[in-house]
Amino acid sequence: MKRIKKILFCSIVLLLTVFSVAYATENTAEIFVSQNGNDLSDGTKSAPLKTIEAAKKRVDEIKTGYDRVIVNIESGTYNCESFLLNTENSGDDNTEIVWKACDGDEVILTAAIKIDNERILPLSDSDVIDRIPLLSQNKIRQVKI
Repeated sequence: MKRIKKILFCSIVLLLTVFSVAYATENTAEIFVSQNGNDLSDGTKSAPLKTIEAAKKRVDEIKTGYDRVIVNIESGTYNCESFLLNTENSGDDNTEIVWKACDGDEVILTAAIKIDNERILPLSDSDVIDRIPLLSQNKIRQVKI
């Protein structure tokens, strides 16, 4: 009789664990970001978004329907010039929001501006050139931003 009670107790604990895990995963949304993605896609693993900014917008659209939203970012360097996370983007009492790299991936977020070679020009301001030592004058470049 004790053995039957023990088996019954273990079965109930196992069922409760399975149901609680199933509930937790059912109420979690996942958004995926990839450098090969498209910001017009839905942000799923098979159709990821391209930018962090698009993921932020997607989180704002769906967060009220979930207990947890996970943003999975695939390997790569993402330029985030206009990207800002604040308290609204990290969740509230009803929804936890997690921003993370996909397992094993290296993600770099940068706000640097890429400067094309065409924008790097020889110095042209004669007033500035006159103040630079003669040997250095042809080595100085200016960037048109």
